Amino acid sequence: VGVVDNYGNAAAALTDSSFQLSYDFYKSSVGDLNPWAAPAIRLTISNPAAGGDNVGALIYEPYWQTSPMAHIPADDWLSVSITSTAGLFWWDGGLGQSNSFGGPPLRTLSEWAGSFDSSFDDANLVALSLSVGSYNQGQTGYFDDVSISFTGYSASYDFEPIPEPTTALLLSLGLVGLAARRRKAPATS
Repeated sequence: VGVVDNYGNAAAALTDSSFQLSYDFYKSSVGDLNPWAAPAIRLTISNPAAGGDNVGALIYEPYWQTSPMAHIPADDWLSVSITSTAGLFWWDGGLGQSNSFGGPPLRTLSEWAGSFDSSFDDANLVALSLSVGSYNQGQTGYFDDVSISFTGYSASYDFEPIPEPTTALLLSLGLVGLAARRRKAPATS
């Protein structure tokens, strides 16, 4: 799941001392084929005006946040809070940095901001997304209460269940039927 938005200049956002990124996640033990996998958050950065590899993503994965790496607790909601100087990310390549392929180097957002080439200066933060990743087959995870804020930007995303269209249609028809029946009922004295 992702949100594409005009978050603004990536360098300014990632080094902003007020930067806050948070989310809650749940990892299910049912079908769990990877005890380290859990819903991860991705920040996509792009500079279309730069030549070459001008787009990439910083990925926060919960299991990299402890040393040594630890299995992620299952069947319980956990909360993550990230700032510009707290929370380790890996990079999937571009803007003068190679792909770290899901692991080291791991850096904070402000450390990554200082490591890119000059094309990063004019790059924008263009998307925020969450997933369990493509190499985590059999993994079931959920997330909620996602928020991102820094100077000049603030957004929160609260995911609530929405009934499938068939259920919503049947519920609506049932309510219409009850209303029609109520109108036809004889008045009592």
